[in-house]
Amino acid sequence: MAVYRTRVRLIGEIMSYAEAGASVSDMARQAGASYCRVSDLLRTLVCQGLVEQAGGTYRISSRGRDFLREYQTFRRYSESIGMTV
Repeated sequence: MAVYRTRVRLIGEIMSYAEAGASVSDMARQAGASYCRVSDLLRTLVCQGLVEQAGGTYRISSRGRDFLREYQTFRRYSESIGMTV
C-alpha cells in the first residue's frame, strides 16, 4: 500500500527547499510532486508571507523560517510517539 504525504508535510518539504532559493520546477522535482501542485502551494505560502518570490525564484521568509522550525519540532515529536504527520 502506498503512503501518501499530507498537504502539511509537502508544505514542510517545499519550505525546506526554499531555504536556499529554488524555482517551482526544482522544488517539484525534489519533492516528487506535480508542477501544478507545488505552484498552487507556493501561491498560498507567498500570500501568507511564509515564502517570498523574486523573479522565478522562491525563498523562505523570516516568518517562514519560524514556521518551518516549529513544524520540524512538531514532526519529530509526533514521530517519536508513533504518529505520522
